[in-house]
Amino acid sequence: MKLKLFAVAAFAAATAASSAGAAGLYFSIDSSSALYQLDLSTAAPTLVGTTGVSGNTVGLSESNDPNILYGSTWNDLATIDISSGTHTIIGSISGGAEGLAWAPDTQTLYGYINRSFFTLDPSTANRLTTLATTPAEVEGLAWRGDSIYGFGGTDDTLYRYSIAGDSWSTVGSTSIPFADSTGLAYDPSVDLFYAINDAGGLYSVNPNTAASTFIGDTGLGRGGGLAFVGVPEPSVLGLLAAASSVATPLRRRR
Repeated sequence: MKLKLFAVAAFAAATAASSAGAAGLYFSIDSSSALYQLDLSTAAPTLVGTTGVSGNTVGLSESNDPNILYGSTWNDLATIDISSGTHTIIGSISGGAEGLAWAPDTQTLYGYINRSFFTLDPSTANRLTTLATTPAEVEGLAWRGDSIYGFGGTDDTLYRYSIAGDSWSTVGSTSIPFADSTGLAYDPSVDLFYAINDAGGLYSVNPNTAASTFIGDTGLGRGGGLAFVGVPEPSVLGLLAAASSVATPLRRRR
């Protein structure tokens, strides 16, 4: 019994430490097979691994594992291990994908290309369900609550997709300058999106008004996919606290 409790505590501690270490904003840059972590205050990049990217307007998304990201290369779906800096191809995406978004509440992976919006099987890369056509080009995708948001491509507009209603609506203009390639990621701790334009500029975007604020220049150029990995889940921290509180008295009695 003691060993099981200690194992639970160790597992929870390892999980929390892993999640905390992986927290941050990640950028999969077009055409370079490089993954960077971006400083949220200055946009300064730090090279952390490879993505397998061989084209433009690629997608990036978080997953259930804080050390694993989903990425499109653009014609393949891959997992990217941000702790070891390696990528693994899952499979070919029919038609490819320029944008990706992971919905953690429903365990659903969304994909986009050329105004076609759909869900993907994250274990095979197969297309599952075709959803409502986007109102414009929206390479950058991100999940927020009951919606998927899309940005960039042919205008500077932030769009919202209602998951329940299978319909798109307009949030507003971001006034972000770009060419045709963007990324989008959501940070729930501050309720803001991060967007990156084709020139490599990083912005924060208000999800309710679409108002944007320039953070800084990554110095990398080109566009690409964005994904935000958060801090440890409350359930993990709770498990750690509970396991530690039980294990400590056992050690004392011993």
